[in-house]
Order: sequence, then C-alpha cells, then structure tokens
Amino acid sequence: MAFQFKDGMKNGFLPFIVMFISMGLCMSIFNMSKYISSKKIQQEGEIAGEESNPTLGRLIWCILSFVFGIVLTVIAELLINKNKKRKEDEDLMKNDDEGKKNERLMLPWFIGITAGIMLWQSLGESVWHYGMEVKNDEDEKSFANFTRIESFQGIPMLTIFILIFLYGYRKLGFGVESCLGSFLGNWYGHVCMVGTYPFALACGIHMKMGTWYKLTGIINALIFGILGFYIIFFTKASKQLKYLSSICLYIAFGNILFSVILGEE
Repeated sequence: MAFQFKDGMKNGFLPFIVMFISMGLCMSIFNMSKYISSKKIQQEGEIAGEESNPTLGRLIWCILSFVFGIVLTVIAELLINKNKKRKEDEDLMKNDDEGKKNERLMLPWFIGITAGIMLWQSLGESVWHYGMEVKNDEDEKSFANFTRIESFQGIPMLTIFILIFLYGYRKLGFGVESCLGSFLGNWYGHVCMVGTYPFALACGIHMKMGTWYKLTGIINALIFGILGFYIIFFTKASKQLKYLSSICLYIAFGNILFSVILGEE
C-alpha cells in the first residue's frame, strides 16, 4: 500500500495533535481544581499501593467533570447527526466520494475526546480517593474506598469495556465512539503501567517500579505507535477509523512522555 502523507496528516496526525492539546487543557483544569479547597472530607487510606487524597476540591471537579463529560458527549453526537443530515442532502447533488471528503468530524472529535478525558479524570483519577462506610455480617462498620480502576483492580472492567467498544464500532455513533475511545485510551495508558506492576512482582520479576514503568511504556509505545502509524499512513481506511486510530498515537506518546521522560527513577 502506498504511503498516504496528505490524507494521513489531515485525518490521523492532526486529530492526534488536537487530542493531545485537549489532554493538556483538561490536565491544567484538573490540577487547578485541587487548589479550590485542600480540606479533607473523608479519611485517607492506601489503595492499590497509593495513598488517597480525598479533598473537597478534588470532589468538586470529580462531579463537574463527570457531568461535563456526559453533556459534551451528547453535544458531539448531536453535531454528528446534524452533519449526517447535511451530508445526505449534499449527496443528492454530489457523488459519494465527494461526500466522504466533506465529512466534518474535527469539531465533534474535539468535543468527544474532551468528554472522554473528563470522564477519565472523574471515574479513573478521582473516584477512588473517596468511599463510604460499610457493614459486615456482624454489623461492624468499616470504611471502604471505591475501586481504583487505573490499578490492577480495573483490568477485568477494562477488558469488558474494550470488547464493548470493538463490538459497538460503527453502531454507537462517532461522537460516542470518540468519547469512549478517549476514555479507554487514557484508562489503558494507566493500567498498562500501574496495573501490571503487581503481577510482575507476583511472577518473580523483581525490578523497581520506575524501571517497570519505563519498560512497559516503551513496549506499549512501540506496539501502538506502529499500529496507529500503519492505519493512518498506509491504508485507505475510512476517515472515522483514521481519527479513532490517532488514539493509538496518543497512547504511544503518552507512554513515552509519562513513563520514560517524566517517569520515576
């Protein structure tokens, strides 16, 4: 298959750049939200090897980012439906190839992936810091934090969601697919490092956590980088698939940035 530079840059690499910018903006807001209030509203605890930090500021953003994520997903899907209706009207006057070239996906893509990143910040990076009182069979009370899905605790759920995403491809709508793909991309990027380390230790692989993060980061960056690059630049895949394939580049770059460049020693 011939190298498709122009199409790949427009429909694959540019969506990746947009996604990375969106991630930077969301991370900035997320970090600023922590300074709203540092008041601890629940007890702290160690969850999957890390200390929880249940501040009021984090809880506020946890709730807001979840709401914003849902609302933005709906907006992205409404835009896709509006564009689909416009495209159907244009297709009456143009041939099918021209209609495909004129698909307007960038704005719904930006809104959808931003929704996915916000949902991840809520469900993946914030919820586990909080919990609730529970009672056992003997009516004794204890405090239990919510599941930390970015750790090994989330691997079964991540597997199920990936299967749902693959089954629902081309059925869910591009706005929902963008959101879910972004959410799963961030989820996998954390699990492939944080979630696999305990299994490595259990299998007798004794190395420092920072070293393990760098090793898994490089391996995953190579796998997803090659996969995304191939689909984007060497195939005639649909415009929607090339947009979604840019998530592979996002995972690859994220692994290199946060595990190798900024990772622990």
